[in-house]
Amino acid sequence: EEDHLQPIGKKYLPIALQKSLVRKVFESTDAAMMEVFINYVIRQCPRQPQRVKFVQALCWAMPERAQQIGDMIYNSLNDAVLWERLRVEIPAIVPRGAYNHTRFY
Repeated sequence: EEDHLQPIGKKYLPIALQKSLVRKVFESTDAAMMEVFINYVIRQCPRQPQRVKFVQALCWAMPERAQQIGDMIYNSLNDAVLWERLRVEIPAIVPRGAYNHTRFY
């Protein structure tokens, strides 16, 4: 799927439009519902690189909301191992006050 469908999206949807779509969906969706949605997508991805790519795409579209996205993942996941694997690969999502939070200046 990723190999066949991604080039179509990249061809017909410019990056600026992709980012604005992600922003509009994030802004128009209730925070509790967005938390459920993010948790559902992460749990349904069968492989870790797919999970990382999904979270990185959200953080790439909205870098100022990376910790908020991380907080949604941290609060909704009941799997500590999965959270640690995501945290190691994407350290920008660790919310303030959580274990291993580091400031980026």
